[in-house]
Amino acid sequence: MLHLDGFSQQELGQKITEFGITSPTTENKLSDPYPCNFMFKTSIGSSGKRTGYLRPETAQGTFLSFNSLFKYNHNRLPLAAFQIGEVFINERYARSDEVGSGAPLALTLERDSHVYIRDRDSGKKMKLSLQQATGVVDCLLKGSMSWEDVEKSLDV
Repeated sequence: MLHLDGFSQQELGQKITEFGITSPTTENKLSDPYPCNFMFKTSIGSSGKRTGYLRPETAQGTFLSFNSLFKYNHNRLPLAAFQIGEVFINERYARSDEVGSGAPLALTLERDSHVYIRDRDSGKKMKLSLQQATGVVDCLLKGSMSWEDVEKSLDV
């Protein structure tokens, strides 16, 4: 089987031609490959100078609700919004997605009042009660405990 990962746009076009790949439903010839991004472009940070991309299904609810969230926050910025949904469960994140973001931890709140905390640098995660998570996040962000210290103290 041919592996297409890492091919340039031109190399991919050559392989389509070389192998005579056509549309599986109409058998029409395919056009040359072109870049396409289905991700939702947004600005990150208070300056808005950094660009980020979100999957459309995860971005839609928060962005459509922004005016309501802003009003709920007494028309003040910054504000924090959490989106809860199954789309986040078992999702994998690459460390490079968050490097420099200033977000050393990723938190996912489960319906059963448990929180998954994932360390940006190691990719390790742990499931804690909401009460435990509050203290753990505080210790990790203040630097009073390392990830390993938390694992040992909670026997996770």
